[in-house]
Amino acid sequence: MTPVQEALAQPGEVLFFEDFERGARQWEIPGSMIFTQEYAFEGSYSQTFAQVTHGGDAYTFPFPVVPGQTYYLHVAYMTLGGGGYIGIDLFDRSLQKVGEQWLMGDGGYAATLKKFDYNVSNKNPENLGGWKVYTQSYTVPDQVYFIRIKTQDWDMGLPNDKNQGVFFDNIEWSTGPEPSFLKKNRQYVIFR
Repeated sequence: MTPVQEALAQPGEVLFFEDFERGARQWEIPGSMIFTQEYAFEGSYSQTFAQVTHGGDAYTFPFPVVPGQTYYLHVAYMTLGGGGYIGIDLFDRSLQKVGEQWLMGDGGYAATLKKFDYNVSNKNPENLGGWKVYTQSYTVPDQVYFIRIKTQDWDMGLPNDKNQGVFFDNIEWSTGPEPSFLKKNRQYVIFR
């Protein structure tokens, strides 16, 4: 195996972007992921799921990161009542999994860093059925050289026995605190 070359990413550099317009080519394990045209933040497609689960459902291919560097996960998210989650798996130099971190979700799992607006503590119906862009920073721990992004429609938070629907679009992992996909002379509400 070739050693990992460490080089700090440049400010505003996008290391991963998925808008679901070109199929599942960036997803190593698609799980029950569905590309739907029913709802989309931009373009024609977004990601949803055929089942509810826990522990992750759809996983991207791993990609390199630099230990100690701060990155930002940006995502457009919408729920119709279910509880979605997006996080990362952490890998060492030899691509052995060494941990995970759920970055955003419905608040049913305490170790998640950020709650979506519609969550187990706030079930205001005004937060249903509309796209919102969320950002969460994350500093990569020592000895972590690769990550992969994972998404799911969670089965243990919000009541979701009927798979009420969660949708992800424009997933971005970058070094910039502002989503690059919003730099198009448009106005969106961003929740931090």
